[in-house]
Amino acid sequence: MKFNRNQVKKYLQSSDFTSLFIEELGWDYADIFPIYLSVDEENSTLEYTLEAVAQKRGLIVYHCVAENGILPRNVECRYKSLHIQL
Repeated sequence: MKFNRNQVKKYLQSSDFTSLFIEELGWDYADIFPIYLSVDEENSTLEYTLEAVAQKRGLIVYHCVAENGILPRNVECRYKSLHIQL
């Protein structure tokens, strides 16, 4: 499969993962509920949301959105809630 390298670079630089996977790579929309994570780190609890970006034949790409915009390097994650659509 051929793709436009300049367009891929643009999508990556703007963090537009949905357009990258759907428009450029030919994946399908993922109609899946987000996954909510709660992470304990240094006397605080941080909240993260894993949003489904795209899917292809059962493989799902997620984008992790941090409450504070920063992803920690090493954390122990616990699922606050998990929604699975079959």
